[in-house]
Amino acid sequence: MNAVLSLLDDTVYILLGMTTVLLCAVAFGLSRNVYRETLRAQARSQLRREDLLTHEQQNFLRSMQAEEKVEAVLRKAGWTDVFLRRRVAVARVGHNREIDVVAVGPIILVVEVKNWQGFVWSNGPRWYQCRNRKRMDTLEFEDVQEDNVEKAAALRRYIENARRVELPDSHLVQSDAVLFGRDTGANGKRATWYSDKSIHKVCGKCVVPVVVFTHPRVKLDPSTVKAKKYVFTLDTFGVFASHAIRGNIDLEALNDVAAASWWSSWLPFMRVSRPSTPTSASAAVFLTEEQRSNVAGVVDVLRTWDLVYLLDHRLITGDLEKIDVPSAFCMYNRKHLLGVNVRWNRGAVGLVKTLLTNSVGSVELVLTTAKRLAKKRKEKKPRNAEGNIVFPMKPKKNKENGYLVMKMAGTGKLETVLLCDVDHISLSRHLYESEKQLE
Repeated sequence: MNAVLSLLDDTVYILLGMTTVLLCAVAFGLSRNVYRETLRAQARSQLRREDLLTHEQQNFLRSMQAEEKVEAVLRKAGWTDVFLRRRVAVARVGHNREIDVVAVGPIILVVEVKNWQGFVWSNGPRWYQCRNRKRMDTLEFEDVQEDNVEKAAALRRYIENARRVELPDSHLVQSDAVLFGRDTGANGKRATWYSDKSIHKVCGKCVVPVVVFTHPRVKLDPSTVKAKKYVFTLDTFGVFASHAIRGNIDLEALNDVAAASWWSSWLPFMRVSRPSTPTSASAAVFLTEEQRSNVAGVVDVLRTWDLVYLLDHRLITGDLEKIDVPSAFCMYNRKHLLGVNVRWNRGAVGLVKTLLTNSVGSVELVLTTAKRLAKKRKEKKPRNAEGNIVFPMKPKKNKENGYLVMKMAGTGKLETVLLCDVDHISLSRHLYESEKQLE
């Protein structure tokens, strides 16, 4: 017993001695201004997080958060393969289009998310939003649903044509394409891919384009927008998604049948509405487990926008062109980067780590296999055990500060962003497909 107490006393004294030495070292460093630049950078990063966003930046963030709300509703309903902001080539417009949410289950949901508020209605091919009836603040848009149908058809073409994954209703799609390709005019000529826009809207039965309005203060016109098939609010979409994941859905049913409210089951003397049972035609186009896995693998490696979250809560979307870090003696183009991990020292533990390492954080450049293996004998690049580049976050110094170059979404303009202004980065995962082929 005495030996145990003696060992415990020795351990306590050793820990106290080590703590005292560390405190003395930190105090000496503070007196010599060793931590001056580091603590200044730490304080600056905290101040940047308190900056206010403009009205446009707030609206943009809300639209991104609306997509995450739809993802949460789908996962709550039981959908496991949910993907955000996938970009697919649309042949008619000649460039990539972004799909807000793609969910893979018995069917493939292609969701267009709108965070509109106010009254929404349609008149022919035009949709309208009145944000404030007193001011008659009305905005006009192209047909949101038809635009999403083109995206869904483009996604289907990519899955079947580019990736060779056959969907269960391929025979129906081929017959639809032949039907749309027939010319009804007097000239007798057959419509082609370039002359008939309807061919670009053939998405079949198992690929379902859906429009979801997420704002709690949105009101859909019951005679126009709300009467359209597969147009939901966030609440009705949750009911629809819970039915669809179990296959309890008739693809020919209208919205009020496919997404009936559960409130009627609580009312007395009311007939309980049951989920619509799938018809034999609907069940025949549901994806098998193998097809779900194949489609999910295809959608997972679809390209997305590269997202750069700044310390002041701003979000930059676009394509990362390159990253240049003079302090780490490296510069890499986007094709060499699988990811960029920015780790800031935060909280009490982060403050201790800052004092011990004299840095406010670290950055890890996750390289492709070719760049990780291309290691020179006398190179100065700081690498970790996996071969990736890891370097401490440097304070603002013009000659040593790392930066990245972004090609902005929509405009194509190049914008330079300092690494010390970045909170975290989310890169597209499309390069992981080629990495899997090397394994």
